[in-house]
Amino acid sequence: MMDPLQILPMEDWPLLRDTLKRDWPMYAYHYNWVKTAIKWRKKEPELEHEIYCPNGKYDSGVFVGILNSGFFVTTVFAFKESKDVLKQAINETKIIKWDKGVLFNSVHEHFVDVVEEFLDKIKKRKNIQIIKDVTNYFFKSKEDCAKQELPKIPEECEIKHLNLSDIRLIHSIWPHRDLERPETSEKYLENFIRLNRGVGLFLKKNGRLVSWVLYGELGHLGMLQTVDEHKRKGYGKIVTQVLSKELADEEGLDSVLFVVDKNVASEKLFESLNYKRVATTFWFKTEPFTE
Repeated sequence: MMDPLQILPMEDWPLLRDTLKRDWPMYAYHYNWVKTAIKWRKKEPELEHEIYCPNGKYDSGVFVGILNSGFFVTTVFAFKESKDVLKQAINETKIIKWDKGVLFNSVHEHFVDVVEEFLDKIKKRKNIQIIKDVTNYFFKSKEDCAKQELPKIPEECEIKHLNLSDIRLIHSIWPHRDLERPETSEKYLENFIRLNRGVGLFLKKNGRLVSWVLYGELGHLGMLQTVDEHKRKGYGKIVTQVLSKELADEEGLDSVLFVVDKNVASEKLFESLNYKRVATTFWFKTEPFTE
């Protein structure tokens, strides 16, 4: 029996991307995911980055994107009227590789019930447990990002682009790193710097990285962190403003980001920068079940 999800030909990826402009910015990060996938596959054709659609056709309003790099990252999408199509597709497909840790990233509130029901059914069969995180999706237009005035950089610091040598520190304090298989989550983060970009605030006296933000596969500002001894100095706000303006000026990109639910301090930070909350999203990570 043929799998209900078939690979979407790459020439149709831009057509799928453009369908996601609907109800903007409700699905902006899904639009960004496809846009990023196009860019990454052009840069690295051998990258395991695929888009699957019912019968290999983008016009169903459903897709499942796969990035097999470290984590087996799964991005699912359906317009509200297409939820039943998504439900059938993910319940019958064999494309998900459960032997690796699977991350369902930023599942939109409009179809999260379909994904939760699917994971609840499969967890016993695959002997896995599900770790769930709830986040709020925030958006700021490229026009607003471009016109914002950049903050003054503290005299003791300088702004630089991140490189792969910075990954070890970034990964070491990333709260969502894989503690059992750290090489998988480290490889996942490497994509963001190698194929996208990130900015960091460095101390001039010793070149130490003290605050950073990465541009992720959802076209999002992510992994925003400041080392403990330099918190509450406004460094996180600085790197966020620098990267969001850079993306708007150089690539014409809106800024999206995700804040863990009830993280009041972070929400206040982004609201002060005129980000608007759009929706609630859910992240599901699978792990082998242990007694």
